[in-house]
Amino acid sequence: MTKYIGRMGAVLAVTSLLAACGGKSDSARADSALTTDLQMAGGSTAAQPSLGDTAKAPATAPVATVPAKKPASAAKPLPRAAAPISTQPTTPMSQVATAGEVAAGTTLILHPNEKVCTNTHKVGDVVSATVADAVAGSNGVSIPAGAVVQMEITALKRSENVKDPIDMGFKVTSVAIDGHTYEMSATVISEPIDRVRNEPTGKDVQKVVGGAIIGAIAGRILGKSTKGAVVGAATGAAAGAGVAATTANYDGCIAQGSNMTVQLSAPVIIKTN
Repeated sequence: MTKYIGRMGAVLAVTSLLAACGGKSDSARADSALTTDLQMAGGSTAAQPSLGDTAKAPATAPVATVPAKKPASAAKPLPRAAAPISTQPTTPMSQVATAGEVAAGTTLILHPNEKVCTNTHKVGDVVSATVADAVAGSNGVSIPAGAVVQMEITALKRSENVKDPIDMGFKVTSVAIDGHTYEMSATVISEPIDRVRNEPTGKDVQKVVGGAIIGAIAGRILGKSTKGAVVGAATGAAAGAGVAATTANYDGCIAQGSNMTVQLSAPVIIKTN
């Protein structure tokens, strides 16, 4: 211990002397030497950080503040246009038109308002007829007697001989009731067709005479007498008349005012007022 104290005293003396003689640079060298001696003496002194060396904490970067967006307000519905106010007068319920119907399958008797023949009319012509008897429907409606029905001709064919049928067709299209016309669909199920022979008289005479001549000749030859010729002529004339009747043409006619029966194929809708 005495050894170290003596050495320290020597060092201090030297340091003071150097400081007095050498100024600041010598003082620095003395401090360095003192430090060395202290280390050699076994006393280690931890180096203290200089105040100037103290690390400054990094400045915190300012946080940018983003203003929060306001929620988008819900779109306001556009106001609805006001419904126009009707200025029409209201119809009382008691005056509201209702309807009834005459059912399909109903039959009616019609009277044609004109004579219709195969040689006076053509397909597509429209003819009228009058209802003979009233027929009732639902909800108080009816087709009254005297109502006018319109019909379209759909077929016209005369007879070419006694066995050839006559064809006359009609399609019912409408009926007029109290000033209103309503659609009507009906089928003609009965029609009184008259057969009218239309072959010229001259041709009939020719057939009769021709038959008589042929018969007379045959009677004469076969009977070998005048009586045979007369009988043959009569027989031939009858045969000629028969041929004329068989081969004649016949027109068909439906007389005015006759009875035609029709059946509704669809209901007839009729207003009640």
